[in-house]
Amino acid sequence: MRRLIYNLINIAVIAASLIFINLDAFTILNNFQAGILISLFIIIFLIHGIKFLRLYFIILEEKMIIPDALRLYIKTTFVNILLPFKIGELFKMYCIGYKTRNYRKGVSVVLIEKFFDAIMVLSSVALCLLLGGTITWNVLIAILIIFMIIFILFYYFFGQTYEYMNRFFMSKSSGKKSLNSLRALDWMNNFHKSLQKMLHGRQLVVFLLTFLSWAMEFVFVSLVQNGLKINIDFNSFVSYISSAFVGDQNTIIQYYIYTCILMLVSALILSYVWKLLSMRRRNK
Repeated sequence: MRRLIYNLINIAVIAASLIFINLDAFTILNNFQAGILISLFIIIFLIHGIKFLRLYFIILEEKMIIPDALRLYIKTTFVNILLPFKIGELFKMYCIGYKTRNYRKGVSVVLIEKFFDAIMVLSSVALCLLLGGTITWNVLIAILIIFMIIFILFYYFFGQTYEYMNRFFMSKSSGKKSLNSLRALDWMNNFHKSLQKMLHGRQLVVFLLTFLSWAMEFVFVSLVQNGLKINIDFNSFVSYISSAFVGDQNTIIQYYIYTCILMLVSALILSYVWKLLSMRRRNK
């Protein structure tokens, strides 16, 4: 029953994301010369190859086999690049939680990824401002700054807060409200432990993989601008980040989305071929 519900949710979410595909938009790829188009596919492959490694490294202790992890990454990324406002991340939390049999881990993985992405976004914004650029999406910046502050405070200081609050409710409070508070604290403590366990000792590697993926995205934006004969500047990259977040499919985002779709479909086919070959070897 649990697997049936999981499959139905997967079908429903993927079907909903297909609504946002404009098949005619694939023709925009004809605007490029073959050499630039091949370069775009290589860069997209590197971007998502690095992001997949980051995800796999975070969930390494779950011992998920690579083909299963790859298919999970492909379908959640496919949904996430199509649905606006990054609401596809909720689907990713659910899928990872289902596969690990712990939904706290699903939430932890996505929060860890978004924290390091936020570092890169704010670093890009800061660099853009230093180079004399202008930033108009202040709401997004505020959200990311608040998210980073909450994440850092929770990650480094919740353990001490939990110990104090737990002693307080155990010794100086009683009744149903106290019991509910203890349960909430216990849930948050387990979530905190899950977050620390997934990130402990891996901060530097996750940071480097995140940096490499964002560097590749900058190269992608530069290639698109070069192919379209548009002046290449850092402001365009910041605008690309903003559009990606809110789901506004500007020209560069469209190139990214439809190149990604072709690459992800190809990768999905290869993952199933890999699985079939592995099953055949085991049966021999």
